[in-house]
Amino acid sequence: MLEIARAEEEKRKQGIEYYQGDVSETDLTQFGKFDLATGCFLLHYSSSREMLENMLDNINSLLKSRGRFVGININPELTPNWQNYQHRYIFPKREEGARLGIELFSSEGIKFAEFTAFYWGRKTYEEAFKKAGFVCSWIPLEVSQEGKEQCGEHYFDAYLANPSCLILELKKIKIKKLD
Repeated sequence: MLEIARAEEEKRKQGIEYYQGDVSETDLTQFGKFDLATGCFLLHYSSSREMLENMLDNINSLLKSRGRFVGININPELTPNWQNYQHRYIFPKREEGARLGIELFSSEGIKFAEFTAFYWGRKTYEEAFKKAGFVCSWIPLEVSQEGKEQCGEHYFDAYLANPSCLILELKKIKIKKLD
């Protein structure tokens, strides 16, 4: 995927740089400072609270003052054993650090991927965000007008009532670390 993005950058020079590494272990300061970092479906791979805090400290270290991190994360209020026609999240109850099985299905109902993440509640995330020097906004998903026109006004209502994921925006606050 990074090769595709880098090839696009070569064609359309926009000044975008792409890096890959384990955000819980890699010293990100080697890459410089950035206004914006993204991490889609990243934080719920933290197998411990310490790993989550390491990820967030490292993300903070690569952002300029007042920089932002934007990502997509599993909804911390997701109903246990949630399922729709293309996704299944398997966990018996909301328990901090519990293994969370995720299965993905094609539109024909054929499973094509499965992986493990970890469940963390909103309070745990928000405490870790604050400790790492961020203020957080959880942003619910929205359906575009075009999506409503193509699929129907209420097609996504059930999903939006209990979405499997949310967008999150972390803004770096002036003080790097709060205790």
